[in-house]
Amino acid sequence: MLEWLASGEANENLPLYFSEIPFLPFTQDLKKVRAILVKKGVQLDDIRLMSQEGTSDNQLESRFYNRINALSQLVLSHENQSVRKVVITHLTCLLQANRAQFQNLILNEELSSMNFLTVVHDLSSKADSSNDDARINGGVVTKLLIRLLSRCVDEADRDIRDAIATCLGEIGAIDVNRLGKEINSQFSANSVGSDDSCQWRLSNPPWKARAASYQLRLLTRHLVSGLKSAPTTLDQHKISFAIQELVKILDTQMGGQQQDEINPLLKEKLQEAEVLNIVEPFWTTNYKQVDTVAAKSPPFFSKSNSYFSWLSSFSRFLVSRSNANKNSVWGDFFHACRSAIRSQAGVGVAEFLLPLFILDAMCFGNKSDEDVIVYEFLHVLKFEGDDSGGASSAPMNLREREKAANAVFTVMDVLRFWLEKEMEMRYQSSRGKSKRTHLPRPDDGQTSWPAAESTKKIERLLKRIPLSSCAMAASKVGMRARSLQFLEMEGRSRSLFLNAEHLNVKDDNGG
Repeated sequence: MLEWLASGEANENLPLYFSEIPFLPFTQDLKKVRAILVKKGVQLDDIRLMSQEGTSDNQLESRFYNRINALSQLVLSHENQSVRKVVITHLTCLLQANRAQFQNLILNEELSSMNFLTVVHDLSSKADSSNDDARINGGVVTKLLIRLLSRCVDEADRDIRDAIATCLGEIGAIDVNRLGKEINSQFSANSVGSDDSCQWRLSNPPWKARAASYQLRLLTRHLVSGLKSAPTTLDQHKISFAIQELVKILDTQMGGQQQDEINPLLKEKLQEAEVLNIVEPFWTTNYKQVDTVAAKSPPFFSKSNSYFSWLSSFSRFLVSRSNANKNSVWGDFFHACRSAIRSQAGVGVAEFLLPLFILDAMCFGNKSDEDVIVYEFLHVLKFEGDDSGGASSAPMNLREREKAANAVFTVMDVLRFWLEKEMEMRYQSSRGKSKRTHLPRPDDGQTSWPAAESTKKIERLLKRIPLSSCAMAASKVGMRARSLQFLEMEGRSRSLFLNAEHLNVKDDNGG
């Protein structure tokens, strides 16, 4: 088909539009397509832009700018891992072969003012018209670095992370003063296709948020993304079932009657998130989940050979416990996600919900549920040669253990942040501020999540996970800065404890 399009049989002007494609991979299958385009004067993805004859400096700079911008957008937003890897590799080669052009872009970035309007653009280029946002909101070099760093934070594939590192090495060191102010801010919030779910979760503890807000966030940010990136048909079906169930739950919570159409309010929310065309078809689907195999029993970490295996087994156990517990206020929500957390494409779903799973088991479960959680966390943090009571027998390699340890650290960070913010607001309230502003909001007619019980259970869980164990585990997996952070927190907590004891002794002696 590409050969037919490139030949111009359908339209003699059609081959010229191939120049708007970011690049054509150098594969044997596309060799004939490339030869046809070269004969017609279309230099599609030639790495050496400077080698083209009859092209002005301004045109070269404009084409190079457009190529870099288009490729960096694909790096951040494309769901397919193979595509991301090929794009990053090609981007590295493009920068290596056109270093002089890239240096000019850096100079333009530094010298330009008024949001980098001095960058040269070819206004006649149709491909350039779709990238107006990049020109207005920041220079292309700033955008490139932001997108690469954002992708590096979110990327799970080790080969792609290595490819990103190679690309950053090809870019080299750039004085931060030469770049836009966006590079010093929280760049993920300013980049195309970014996700701020981590920050959103910190700002919305379950006792101050509605179940519908978490359901909508999960649906629009994680399940849709998981559906696009699902590697197999089975994974797609698992994600599809979760989308179907959450759409029904949300429709009911927003006042829908589950008739022929989705509730208008829900449709409006999906439209705002730009996922309506993806989610709406699941209103009429009829996926069924037959739970023929019971959830595995603990322990999980010692039996798992990968991070995904441990996370999915552990999460499934917590969901099953929540579903069996009538006191769980978000049990139906968690139960709707039971298939997604067992999918490779649903790892982000499980990671996003894990703090809620943990807190649900702590608040509404029994003592044995808490013991299982503590046992799992301590075994994730246990390594050979430490002083935590023996060696861990987990068959995971170091890279997989790093992911598991980071998941534990993230849960603890989230729970600690929720606890500290709640205690801070209570303290402010006790000092005469309006208490009404700090009361938990009702949860869409459902029983609200108990704030007092939650903070008490969070505090107890954090005390059972020694910071020294966290520091040791972080050091073992190569998180040096994280290890130092835990050691500092441990030192401060001991200092506060000793000071409190000293004050108590003085009071007992009448001092």
